[in-house]
Amino acid sequence: MRKSCSTYTIPSSLIPITEEESYSLPNEINKLAVRYVMKHKGIRGDLVYFDSIPKYRNRGVFIFDGTKLCKLDTIIDDYGTLPSQFTPIEEGLPVTYWADSIDHNYIIWIKLETIRDNINTYPTSGIIPGTKVIGAYCMFKFNNVKYTVIFDDEGEGFSLDYKIGRMIKVIYSSQLKYVFNCKSDICTLKNAVFMID
Repeated sequence: MRKSCSTYTIPSSLIPITEEESYSLPNEINKLAVRYVMKHKGIRGDLVYFDSIPKYRNRGVFIFDGTKLCKLDTIIDDYGTLPSQFTPIEEGLPVTYWADSIDHNYIIWIKLETIRDNINTYPTSGIIPGTKVIGAYCMFKFNNVKYTVIFDDEGEGFSLDYKIGRMIKVIYSSQLKYVFNCKSDICTLKNAVFMID
């Protein structure tokens, strides 16, 4: 298994695409780019750059979903994030799989039922395993990997009981996926930190 995604830069001499075309990515260009990626043994989750588009953050960056190129999501970050159809934990990938390839953020998605269905330490407080920090956390195991979700956003003024309550609300909400920010094995959520054992 790869530890990170592969990236492919398509030369402008092969596919001359303009920046304007990259916003809609016409079918003909998508098909040519997919052929290029498949020729180089690309797999789902690999990133594709077009050499003809000036580099700035994630401008001109696309992700291969196994059949076509997809644009990065811009719902959370205008510069682009991992699209929500890619959930590394559920796909058996490291949470840092795209950390060095998608610029400006380290956002990943996780299906909350993955936490709910595999939780082995319910939201509690105390010394967080693997740290010397007291905080609110829960733990779950998925595909033989242990994960710790640490709730740590509301600032110093909020009690651990409040943080546990917020964590329970997030984990047991009706949302299907939640966003984690993963640059290393410790991943932060808007209101949680994510550690991998």
